[in-house]
Amino acid sequence: MKENITRLYLIIFVLTSGIILAAANKASAKGTEMSTGAQQIQSSSHQAIDLNSGNYFLIDPVDGYNALQLKLAADGSGKIKERSAVNITWHNNGTTTEVTALEPLVLYQFADSETDSYRGELVSITLTPSTEPDQSALYDYVAHQRIVHNETGEIIDSYQEQRVIQLLNRKNTERWPLDLVGREWVIEDIDLLTYPEQPYFQGLSAARAAFFDNGLGMFTHHDQTISDFKWRLKGRKLEIKTLSESKKVTYSFWITEFIEDIGVKFVANVRGKDANAWRTRNGYMLIQQDSRFTPENVVGSWSRANAQFDYYADQIHVPNIAHPASKWTISDSGILLRDKIVHPELGPVVECPDEQCYLSCTFTRNLIAKIGDTLYFESGLDSEFYDQGPIFYQGSTILTAKYSEKPGVEQFGHSWVDYARMQLNDVNSQTSLIFAPEFGADGTEQHIVYKDSPGNLYGRYQVLDGKLHITQDEQTQVYELLSFNRDHIQVCRYFDGQSCEQGTQLTFSFNNNAGSLTTNE
Repeated sequence: MKENITRLYLIIFVLTSGIILAAANKASAKGTEMSTGAQQIQSSSHQAIDLNSGNYFLIDPVDGYNALQLKLAADGSGKIKERSAVNITWHNNGTTTEVTALEPLVLYQFADSETDSYRGELVSITLTPSTEPDQSALYDYVAHQRIVHNETGEIIDSYQEQRVIQLLNRKNTERWPLDLVGREWVIEDIDLLTYPEQPYFQGLSAARAAFFDNGLGMFTHHDQTISDFKWRLKGRKLEIKTLSESKKVTYSFWITEFIEDIGVKFVANVRGKDANAWRTRNGYMLIQQDSRFTPENVVGSWSRANAQFDYYADQIHVPNIAHPASKWTISDSGILLRDKIVHPELGPVVECPDEQCYLSCTFTRNLIAKIGDTLYFESGLDSEFYDQGPIFYQGSTILTAKYSEKPGVEQFGHSWVDYARMQLNDVNSQTSLIFAPEFGADGTEQHIVYKDSPGNLYGRYQVLDGKLHITQDEQTQVYELLSFNRDHIQVCRYFDGQSCEQGTQLTFSFNNNAGSLTTNE
């Protein structure tokens, strides 16, 4: 149980910041940047791949993770690159390829006190071709990882991460057919952010680029500073070299996917003295359209694979149905702004009840394009690192979301139930429940319900056919959603095998401070 609580803490507060208020704002990490189904993969990357010697990209099809570069040599040696790079050995074991790092690859670091800091390490991976139909380029990916105490070297936890990845041979990437000159491009993951005050923080930020036909170009960075670069197309890659004497970096971009007629997704290898902290980068490179946010394209529901963000006409914003609400506004230049205001006793609030509140963070969203019902936007974050601390810019990313005019939900779904806190209002009691996905040591996912706080086991849950099932002592009760309001839902509860007609009606309340909707909202 101690390991499960440790992992729950890391999942909720460290590894998946996108699930809480920073959801879908990949400021310092990729977070939960999910696919919206808008991407049209048109390259040869969906052909089946035999894992022989060569250079490969390991890409998450739904954008939730950083890409990896994998170099496999014919003699069984090689290299793997993410933030840093380490040497590996590899071999094929039947249909499975096993990759072992000669020294662990550090994926991230964090501190939870002045004396205790930790690092996440990748020890080995296995790659097995997917057996699912129409998934010839997808591989089942199992990563053996561990959390290590920086000072003592103690292994705090070891676990497996299982997911599906797309494997792309670098020699099979598309050539660059794009006319780069004369357009404003927004390119993800250009700037590496670090702060002396926060030694374990690393963030990435998008920058805007102009390409000139003389082989020169210009970046406009988040703080509106300008820097020059030179560029060229060489074979299958776009190469950009910065010209600053104090910060020389070379980016090599390969196309992994075409995005409508507005740009591409890429993987980039980054070289140079100032690039050693984040060697592999990936994301979007899009043409800025004549687009800006207005109430007409903001109010409604923004949906992503594992999250939903509702914007209401009274300028209330609610992330993922059950999480704390905040106020939104649009600047004169069409940038969507949202502040997280915190009261030291009450936590996040929409309106401050006294003079004690402080600004915890500001989210900014700049619309790049709207294609059909899909929004493409740059999302930035200015935030504190600790309660009531100074505000630092923590980066930006390019995200997508499916837009719908109607906010709210009509049924239960793991996308919003996972990580939610809800209060079950029964006839004679009120019970605070925490819905927490966890991963066992073997990488299998479990869905645990805690009462009041992590560790106090209440039961297990799953969502089937839009209904919430909670099992306690081998007895399952089913919750069916009847009606939605932004601070609560009306449900009926009945035993598994029965129906609403045989059950009772009750409510789940969301402690999101959003307030109830009136008929006209």
